[in-house]
Amino acid sequence: MENVKLWQDGKTPYFDPSLGQPETDMTPYIAEPSFDTDGKRRRTGCVIVCPGGGYHMRAYHEGEPVAEFFRSRGISAFVLNYRLSPYRYPAMRADINRSVKWVRYHAEEYSIDPSKIAVLGFSAGGHMACMGATHYDSGSDDGDEIDRLSSRPDAAILCYPVVSLLLPHTHCGTRDNLLDGVQNRESLETEL
Repeated sequence: MENVKLWQDGKTPYFDPSLGQPETDMTPYIAEPSFDTDGKRRRTGCVIVCPGGGYHMRAYHEGEPVAEFFRSRGISAFVLNYRLSPYRYPAMRADINRSVKWVRYHAEEYSIDPSKIAVLGFSAGGHMACMGATHYDSGSDDGDEIDRLSSRPDAAILCYPVVSLLLPHTHCGTRDNLLDGVQNRESLETEL
């Protein structure tokens, strides 16, 4: 499967090539099409999968196998290859928000219902999915056509997520990889 970039022409916000990571992309796992009795292709929901890994790495077993599970049941999935440390917030939030907009924009192409887009995440990926579900926008006049769409997912599936960044209820590695050195860290620990 060929990965799809979320931004084109080097317009990925906060992107720094010196950090040694590629620009944010997703790996699509598109379900076989299904058809109504009149032969019209059905649009189905989809899931954007965010593997865990403490914002330090992305756990393989929480990515492709999960996407394949959904695809085998007729639900398309995309594994989000989001940015990792040394990137910091808000780069990761931009990645989850753009992934929802990107899928919504390309929904017809993939036979996806644009009103049935879920985000699913494990551990730090669960934190990322939670960020997407609670810190979205309804579209922006800035940027490209994709940016004009809502980044609000229609559902969130959180699997053992990091839902607090406050001690003693957080995973310190996740918190530090997301916020280490970020100004106003204390207020973000409460907000995120």
